[in-house]
Amino acid sequence: ARATQLEAAWGRYAQLPPSGVISELPATSAQYVLAVEQRLGERSRFRAEAFDRQNEQREDIFLLSPTPIKRSALFGRDYSRGSQFMLQRRSENRLSGWLGYTLVVARSRTYEIPLPPPLGSFGQDTPYSATLADQRHTVNLFASYRFKPTVRFSVKGLFGSGFPVNTFPPPIVRIGPYERLDLRADKSWLFRKWKLSFYGELLNVTNHDNRRFAGLGINSTTKQFALFTYDGVPATPTVGLVFDF
Repeated sequence: ARATQLEAAWGRYAQLPPSGVISELPATSAQYVLAVEQRLGERSRFRAEAFDRQNEQREDIFLLSPTPIKRSALFGRDYSRGSQFMLQRRSENRLSGWLGYTLVVARSRTYEIPLPPPLGSFGQDTPYSATLADQRHTVNLFASYRFKPTVRFSVKGLFGSGFPVNTFPPPIVRIGPYERLDLRADKSWLFRKWKLSFYGELLNVTNHDNRRFAGLGINSTTKQFALFTYDGVPATPTVGLVFDF
């Protein structure tokens, strides 16, 4: 295989509206991907990718007549674009795993639609604001090391800068950063026709309090959004047995 590969992709997609909704037209999406991959020896590779996804939502507007007074009106538009970087190593006997980073910017807006006189307009013009998918920075790590043919140790780490919990009106409120580190050890015993594996895990080793969204309210004193959250999962040990036949 070649040491360096260049990839490009484009797609145009449409999703049918819910059954029985005659005014809503199929949602459309245009997606673009450009990537380059470099092999680093027989077992490792580095990949960089840029992506752009643009979505539109259109509707036919009806009044009383079965004939729409406005066709294919643009109600909303959103986009998600960014880049991904990944370093990966594959090996059955020693160290294997990957390290990845993703940068994302996700925005959406709605439009005011002018209607024939004397009806005025429908909808509202809003500026672009963050969508619920707008987590700017994401890092993920996985590594596994086989010490012996039947003994393996692995580690998994995740970091996210935080998702928004509202999209409009501003200011945008986000849950705090998500951080989690898990450790795992596996021991296997091989028999003639089956295999027994014992594993032990420690989830959220650092005991980081990854808050979970509960609700959004208004502070009566400051008139600002107040974020309500649930407690995150604490450091949790687990053990288990796996039978393979």
